[in-house]
Amino acid sequence: VAFVGAASSKIANPAGGRWRGRMGRFLFSTTGIYQHLLRGSDGPFAVNLVELSLLGLFTVTVVLRGPTKQLQSEERSQVAQDRNTPGGLSCNSVRASFDPPRLALGLRAPKT
Repeated sequence: VAFVGAASSKIANPAGGRWRGRMGRFLFSTTGIYQHLLRGSDGPFAVNLVELSLLGLFTVTVVLRGPTKQLQSEERSQVAQDRNTPGGLSCNSVRASFDPPRLALGLRAPKT
């Protein structure tokens, strides 16, 4: 995951958005960030999974799922220009429209 586009801005945010600020990093240390592009019966979709540790005591997992759409040449050019991307975007670039996140909270497993 290179960036997450902010809905209210043309600025790109690192994966995790506002939760990755100084306070967010203190409370929630990131233990994993994963992104998958899959083919389903309804068409291609993206699944993002972020694993966090809450104060070292709890494990928090956030899963985002949503359909994807391949960006056309004009859209890729516009996004690359807006984000000042050297060399532009590849023809494999997609836009994902994520459903509301699913959250899971659990106790952190003891280290062995």
